[in-house]
Amino acid sequence: MKKQLLIAGACLAALATQAENKIYFFSYEDPQYGTKYTMGEVYGISDNGRYAAIYDFESDFSYLWDREKPTELQRINREIDGQVIAFTAYSVTNDGMVVGSERPRGNNQWQPVTWENGEIRRLPIPDEALNSNYPIAVTGDGKIIGGHIVTKDEAVETGKRSFPCIWELGSDGEYIMHLYNDLELPNMQGFFPTAMYSDGTVKGTWLGGTLNAGNGSFVAALYHNHELKVWHELKTVNEPWYYKGEIMGYTDIGYIDGVHDGATGDWAMGSFYGADAHGYFYGTRDYVTLKDPETKEGTYKHVGAAYNVLTDTWEESENFTAFSNGFEGKILFTRGAQVLTNGVNSPASESLQGYYEVESRSLNSMDKASKDGSVMGGTFAETNPAINAPQYFPYIVVLDSPQTSIQSIIADAETNIGIIVADGRIDVSGAKNVAIYDMDGRLVSNSSSANVEAGIYVVKADTLTRKVLVK
Repeated sequence: MKKQLLIAGACLAALATQAENKIYFFSYEDPQYGTKYTMGEVYGISDNGRYAAIYDFESDFSYLWDREKPTELQRINREIDGQVIAFTAYSVTNDGMVVGSERPRGNNQWQPVTWENGEIRRLPIPDEALNSNYPIAVTGDGKIIGGHIVTKDEAVETGKRSFPCIWELGSDGEYIMHLYNDLELPNMQGFFPTAMYSDGTVKGTWLGGTLNAGNGSFVAALYHNHELKVWHELKTVNEPWYYKGEIMGYTDIGYIDGVHDGATGDWAMGSFYGADAHGYFYGTRDYVTLKDPETKEGTYKHVGAAYNVLTDTWEESENFTAFSNGFEGKILFTRGAQVLTNGVNSPASESLQGYYEVESRSLNSMDKASKDGSVMGGTFAETNPAINAPQYFPYIVVLDSPQTSIQSIIADAETNIGIIVADGRIDVSGAKNVAIYDMDGRLVSNSSSANVEAGIYVVKADTLTRKVLVK
């Protein structure tokens, strides 16, 4: 990143700038008591970097940030009969349509909706949907929304389970629900997606998140095209539990790679937290090792990891337990406010505060970013003297140049094939047969992920043919 010195001032949205780089800090100070309240986290940034969705989980207030009015936040909760309706904003499109969930007063069910210019439109959910239903990500054009639905499920002790869901914008302008509640999941609470990569089609959409694998454990998982991908052997066994040598009852026990879940007081905590436009999902990966075959005890190792869905490859670091987000697998932001600028093998990390070169602010995380990395958002901390403890508020950074090499994304709805063009690279998804030719008609590659020289190429992916420019 081309870094410039950013010096924070103090106001509702403190702006710091040198050259074209800018950073905006948002916090609210009660005028009567002089106390500050948490104004939430940056839950989503539009692909083009124009908008950001911010959610305050303590008040259930949500806000829309507009790059055209960068020092302001627009609260988007509806008011009915003088009462503010709870709203969770998760993501936002290139034209400012927010996706999230609304909970009407007197109703425990979070209902997936879109918000645009003050208008609420409910997304379809099944009749058996229960309380926690969230659309967590949306493509820039609004055609694909990913999330999860909690439905009744008598197969589990809790009587409910979370399943992935994709809403697809139909030709009539209405959203079509695709609920994947026929997946084989462990006999636990289900799958909870937190990040999405999509080429603009249902078949070319991946949902990454965490899967409840045991009584207290979660592992990283991905949903794609009617399949749930995990990197562990999982099973649930109904076993007796004892008191003073007598069987008192039976309960479901989870096993992860042969290890009795929680037998040693440890738990798996794998998850994906963020995704980028190059197909990378960022988070935590667990390695579970059976230590004692008789007692089924084992060990858990947590590593920071990035998985690329287009190449089926991992990048891992044992020096950090989790990554929150990144760019192209090269720039990695840790859950501990550190940044690796040369991939997982970077000789050293630097603080997030040092990376942005921000003075007098304690930055806590980088959570979301625009597709090209020119707009990023996270949280910063300020100490509340009344309680002598930190409180967290959102910030947004606007850079004068992008951090990624993406030049164009082609998504063909008819064939469900996607093509991403970046500096020196062409990635194709959704096609069985791929051929890339130069302008002289020479075959350059048959791979779905090809490194190429700058120039014009013809990409043939199954029945789709497109001409692309690589810079």
